[in-house]
Amino acid sequence: MRHNRRSLVRMLGLGAGAALFAPMLRPLIREADGQANDTRRVVFVLIGDGWPFTSFSPKELQDGIGKRGEHVWDAVEGPLSAYSTHPWMVPLSAYRDSVILLDGAENIMGQTQHSCGYQTLSCVETLESAEGGGAAGGITIDQWIAQKLGASSALPSVQVGWRRDAKTDFTSVFAKGRADHVPAISDPKVAFSTFFGGVSTGGTADVEAANVQLEQRALLSSLRSDVTRLQARLAGPEREKLDRYLTSLQALEKSASAFANVSCKSPPSPDTFVPSIPAPDASDQPVYDKVSLLWEMSAAAQVCGITRVSSLIVGSGNSHIFMPLNGMGHDGAELHGAAMDKNYTFLTKLVARLMEQLKAVPEGNGTMADNTLVVVTNDAAEYHHNTCRRVPVMLLAGKNIQMKTGGRFVRLPPYKHRLSEVWVAVSRSVGVDATGFAAAGPKPPKLDIAELSV
Repeated sequence: MRHNRRSLVRMLGLGAGAALFAPMLRPLIREADGQANDTRRVVFVLIGDGWPFTSFSPKELQDGIGKRGEHVWDAVEGPLSAYSTHPWMVPLSAYRDSVILLDGAENIMGQTQHSCGYQTLSCVETLESAEGGGAAGGITIDQWIAQKLGASSALPSVQVGWRRDAKTDFTSVFAKGRADHVPAISDPKVAFSTFFGGVSTGGTADVEAANVQLEQRALLSSLRSDVTRLQARLAGPEREKLDRYLTSLQALEKSASAFANVSCKSPPSPDTFVPSIPAPDASDQPVYDKVSLLWEMSAAAQVCGITRVSSLIVGSGNSHIFMPLNGMGHDGAELHGAAMDKNYTFLTKLVARLMEQLKAVPEGNGTMADNTLVVVTNDAAEYHHNTCRRVPVMLLAGKNIQMKTGGRFVRLPPYKHRLSEVWVAVSRSVGVDATGFAAAGPKPPKLDIAELSV
């Protein structure tokens, strides 16, 4: 006997909650059918205005770091535990051993000034201006990964982002292919409707969810009892098949029970949201609160199984719309270092909150956090007026992600590795073949980078 997804959801009595709970049940259905589950997921965080290497590299490694306007630096590698911690890394202290800070990957192309635009994640030159006026030259790595990881999700990928102006979505960051952009939603109400439309929220939904969990366990227990009684009346191959089915039912019952204590519900509506991460600057509190809300929505989409590829962008696409200081980073960390640290610290607090949420959700032999890769980078690379000669990347990998992290800082040799090779390693670490990615870029990426590949 083989489960049908619709019939099982209907059988479990989800009713109006099916839109929310069905994605979470899909892996359980696959497990009950004896199919393997690949539960890995990726979260991208892109920031604008540059991430100066003086703010990214450990303070003890400032010698040989290179200076602004210079295009050479010393390669170095060492454990993060041996160095002092930048303020923005403090919220991730509990995950330090799962992090790698990577400096020195180059992404040199024309048409960059305040942003590398689509070029950041595609590593293919835009067809015109990189800062929002041109079209993508190729597929971006998030969409490359989403083609496989998101194939069975309700939403293959979700993208949210803050911008200073009144536009409700972003372009110039994500793309499915040449001249085929994917917008990032910047209006919280639009995001809420897109991700959780049709699902009720509030106290009634909580009661319904609790009733659903009771109905699930009761129904599965009843099915198991029926199968056990039927076993006595069968022999030979038919009984063997029934034995396998009973084992699958027991696994499904166990998995469903594990979810009984997991809160999988849509976040508060934009009108009732109270941020969990306080704004670092009260004068720009509405900005930070909006970013928090968008992040909570994308996080809930991951936790509930609605998607396995999500992205948050803040000021990317043109660094003059970053928060809270227009043009922050214009003169590097020398002028705006403290403000930049506040903003990066705020964002890493959001990442830490997501990891805690994922740790609370059982998955396989561990939790969702074990199967998650978080990628943080800056689409203006090293400075506000960038050359993209060295792009900073932070990677936080769960234990089931095939990425060599180990709590390290790595500064690659000058011009030895392109950013596209980092994205190839990211794709492969979550089980997605990267052959052909960025093939239209200045240099075809290698399919292995020793500093990252397991």
